[in-house]
Parts: sequence; structure tokens; C-alpha cells
Amino acid sequence: MIPLYQGEAHLEELLEALEQQVSVPPFEVVVADNGSTDAGPSIARSWSGRLPLRVVDASARRGQSAARNLGAKAARYESLVFLDQDDVPATDYLARIGEALQTSPVVAARMELTRLNVGWRSTVRSLAQTESLASGPPYEWAYGGSLAMLRRAFFAVEGFDESITPAGEDEDLCWRLQRAGFSLVFASQAVLHYRLPTRWRDLFRQGFRYGKAQRVVDAKHAVAVRPGYLPRQLLTRLLIDGALSLVSLRIEERHRRAFLAGRRLGLLRARNVNSVGRSEPQGVPRGSHDR
Repeated sequence: MIPLYQGEAHLEELLEALEQQVSVPPFEVVVADNGSTDAGPSIARSWSGRLPLRVVDASARRGQSAARNLGAKAARYESLVFLDQDDVPATDYLARIGEALQTSPVVAARMELTRLNVGWRSTVRSLAQTESLASGPPYEWAYGGSLAMLRRAFFAVEGFDESITPAGEDEDLCWRLQRAGFSLVFASQAVLHYRLPTRWRDLFRQGFRYGKAQRVVDAKHAVAVRPGYLPRQLLTRLLIDGALSLVSLRIEERHRRAFLAGRRLGLLRARNVNSVGRSEPQGVPRGSHDR
């Protein structure tokens, strides 16, 4: 299931990877178009002769979560595999995911950075999911475009929370799934090649979105403020990261600090969030991690 919005730049590379899948049982590709105005939907439809592919209209409500939920409802198989429009699965990805789903109702792939991010670009962000799942506590979580699960698990918790946008919906879903009794397993043999933003400003904006989303998810689940997340601490780190993103002699360091500065600013801007979404408060502490 692929949520699509203005995805013409990289969609064909993803579809080629799906066409090259090996040792995989029958599957279909559902592309949920979230109101694209570029050539993305046309590119997807052009592949319908090479892949069992359908494009469904998911423009009624904007947001990746809404597109994923609609695509999941349209899917015909009992296993749901979520992919983002700009990532690339390894050739045995679906086979490995299918094997993992034989023993666990919810699984997440291992994410890899070097194939799609050449040279220093693969170092500008660290991912929590290259060697294991991201930590909670009390629950682990995984990036939405790396998740796969049985339909019964997805719909038991009503899918992605569409009020959480444009990030953080994956962590929230993983928490709710595990609280409902569904285990989340790291499928280390299933490799997903993950694409990072290439421009300084895009990394900053991504960090900002992630920071704001973290506050929203924390507020929804009534988690305690984590060490290092008090306003004064965040402001100090924001000033340091912002300065280094501008003056560092190493280009990779400038890009890395841009992402971190964006994240600190997002956390600061969203610090007054009190509650959101449908979940009841959980009152649990969390560990610290960068998305």
C-alpha cells in the first residue's frame, strides 16, 4: 500500500523494485492518491500492465494517515504492507516480510541508508531502525513506511490516527497495537532502502515536523516530559545546532545540525500541546530518541 502525493520524482524506482520481487506469493499494489497534481498518478496507472496495481482516490481527506487508511480498506489480501513513495525495497522484501508475518501479526523492516543516499548524505541523520526497533519505553515503534501487519491487527485499532499529521502517526499506531496485545517484531532480513532529504532546508523542515509530532504523540498518551526536553534545555541546544548548521566547515555536519535544529524548534513550538486524538491517557514515561 503506497500513499501518493506529488511523488513523480521517485515513484517509478519504487514500482520497478516491486516488479523485481522474487519468491513472493501473489500480491497487489494499491496506490492511494492523496490529491496529487503532478504526474504521479499517471505514472502509477502506466504500470498496471506490469504489476497488479490499482490507483484509488484518497483525496477527500488530506494526509498520509488518511491515504493509508483508505488504501488499507481497498486492499484485497489479508496482509498489509505499507511503503512510502520515495523508498526502495530489496528484491526479496515481500518474501521476507511474508515469512515474518507467519509468526507475528505486526512486523517492521530493517532500514538501510547507503544505497539511496550517496557518500556523506547517508550520515546526516541517524535512524533508530537500522539495527533494531526504535525504543519506547514501554513500547517499541517503527517507521510507517516499513510496517506490515495482518488486516485484523490494523483494523482492531482503527488504523492510523488521522488527527496526527504530518508525522508521529506511526509511533502512535505501534503503541496502540502493542497495548491491544499485538506483538511488534523486527524483521531484520527484510531490507528497506530509505531516502533522506538532500537539501539543508528540507532536513530542517523534516526535523521541525518530527519535533512537533513528538509533542503531539506524547500528549496523546500523557507521557512524562523526558530528560532534556525542558524549554531552556531545548533552546540552548537549538542555538548550538543552529549556529553549527551555518558555520561548520564540514557539509555533512551542517546538514546534520540543520535537522537537529529543526527538531529542537519543533519541540519548542509544540510545547503547549495538551491532548489530541482518540486514545486514553497512559501515564507512562519514555526514553529519548531521534526519529
